[in-house]
Parts: sequence; structure tokens; C-alpha cells
Amino acid sequence: MFVNVDLAVASADSNASALTVAGLRSHHESVVLLGQPGGGKTTALQYLASAALRQREMDSTAPMPIVLRFRDLKAGDGLYEGLAEVFGGLPPGVSLSDRSDGCRVLVREALKRLPTLLLLDGLDESGRQYVRGLFRDLEQLIRTTDARLIVTCRTAEYRVTLPQVRVYRILPLTPTQVDDLVRRWLHDPADHAEFLRQLSTNPYAGTEVRPLALAVLAILFIRKGEIPKLPRAVYEKILRLFLADWDESKGVVRESDYEGFTVDRKESFLEALAFQLTRKSIRGRFAHKDLVRAYGRVHKRYGLPYHQAEAVAREIESHTGLVLQRSGEFEFFHLTIQEYLTAR
Repeated sequence: MFVNVDLAVASADSNASALTVAGLRSHHESVVLLGQPGGGKTTALQYLASAALRQREMDSTAPMPIVLRFRDLKAGDGLYEGLAEVFGGLPPGVSLSDRSDGCRVLVREALKRLPTLLLLDGLDESGRQYVRGLFRDLEQLIRTTDARLIVTCRTAEYRVTLPQVRVYRILPLTPTQVDDLVRRWLHDPADHAEFLRQLSTNPYAGTEVRPLALAVLAILFIRKGEIPKLPRAVYEKILRLFLADWDESKGVVRESDYEGFTVDRKESFLEALAFQLTRKSIRGRFAHKDLVRAYGRVHKRYGLPYHQAEAVAREIESHTGLVLQRSGEFEFFHLTIQEYLTAR
């Protein structure tokens, strides 16, 4: 369900102004849309595709929206091969050695004939071994065609700057946006008011700023008639959702840079990290030095390299969104998530 979330400029561009997802409809440049897991990136792209299709139905000269999910690319295929399939594919009999060049020609010619809005979802879901090649394809597509691109990616996975592209970051839901979403899920005004009351008085108030977490709380309320008073069940659902279930529901496998650092080991590592921080009375945001000290006390039991504290934190942010890096500091997705992990 779409809500018109706010965007902040994430690129070093003083000429770019903040806007909303709906504002991208009248935006004429290519855009990279960054966000945390469950932050609404795919929903935003679906809204833009529907809006562009409605515009195309009213105006045949308007760009045709074409949606491609990076996770749907065949193993070894690049962006041009995926788009070539959308445009009908190469004729039979083309040899494998000619396939890559043939796909590039087909895509460029198609984009010349048809004004297009390319909506490319989940660059981070393509598999680490393919990302570098996909960045090259994106750079080439931007340089050699007039097509407008909107690409979504998890914030921590966007490590290469694309040329001629504005980069925006999806902001957390505001109270007004939370109210709007809840009103659409809970049509009875009494249920709507009661859900918001319970949300504001429970210890995990604040987790709802991420759409996926808000959806979990709303589903629990719809099923049980209340948000569970004992937060353990809620935290467990949120943790498993961001650690594994969300990716599994999309068929995405995220490979770790560290041998044996599986989902279960990540969960155990987060418990140990949270405990080490809390025993030093560090709650909420913590500095790089605090991360290094806490990491230094636990890294051996997980077989993690000593000097890789920040890299491990970045992988956890990229894979789960449960630890976030902001302005050189770090924090858990929500203070009560840190407290829950500490107590386990």
C-alpha cells in the first residue's frame, strides 16, 4: 500500500531539492532511490509504474514504464540482456559470442524508437558477483541513451556513484503518514484510534517509522484485536523479518564476506554486540570507537577478523537494516531492539 513518503537528497549536490516519491513523476532526471530494508523502495517503484502507465494511456507521447527486477536476471546476465528480453529478445540463431553485443544494439534501438521510463528495482538483490558489471551497464545506458532511469537500492549497498544521476534517500514515516497508512488498513475509526493509542504507549513505539515494521504491528492488531502487551513476540517477528524472512519471501540470497557468518550467526553476533554496548551503559547511538571496543570483545567467537568492525557493521546494515550508520555514528534500528537483544 503506497504512502507518499518524503525523500532527502543523498548526493553531494547543492542544487538538488528534497521532494516526495510522487514528486518524482515530474522529475526529468535519472534517479537512484536509496532506503533501508522494508523502507518502501519497491512500493514507491510500483506507484511510479502505475502512475506512468496511466499517463501513457492518456498521452501516447508520454514515456512507457518498463519495470525490471534485478533479482529476476538470469545467472550471468547483465542489464542489457534483461532488457533485451523485455523488448522481445534476440532472433533465433544468434551465437553466444554475439549475444552481449546483440542485446546492447537491440536495447539502444528500442530506446530510440520508444520514449521510456526504466524502473529498475533492487540493485542490491542481484548477487554480489554481478554488481560491478551492472554498474558498468547502468553507466553505459545513461551515457548512450536518452532513457530516464529510476533505480532502487539498499542504502549500504550503493557504493559506486553513477554519473548524471540524482540520489535520494527515503525518509522514515512521519506521524501523519503513519496515520494515513493505518487509516487505510483499519477502516473502523474506533479500531484506528485504538491502534494508534496502543502504538504510542507500547515500548516499541518508534519502530513504525519503517513501513514493513508498521505492517507487522497492524497485522498483529487485526489478528488479535490488540498489539501484544508482551513485546517479545513483536520483537521476534521484526527480527526474523529483517534477518531472513523478507529476503526469503523474494527469493533473494545475500552472500556474506565472512565464512560461516550465516543468518543465525548474525543474530547471535547482534545479541553479543548489544550486550557489550549495554554493559558499558551505551544505549542508542554509539561512536566508531565504541563499536570497535565491543566488536573486539566478541569477534573471535564468530571467526571474524579483528580489524573489520566497521565492515561487519556495514554488511549487517546492508543485509538486515538492524544496525544503521549515520554521520559517522552507529545505532540499532530502534533502542528497544538493542534492549531486547541484550536480554536474550
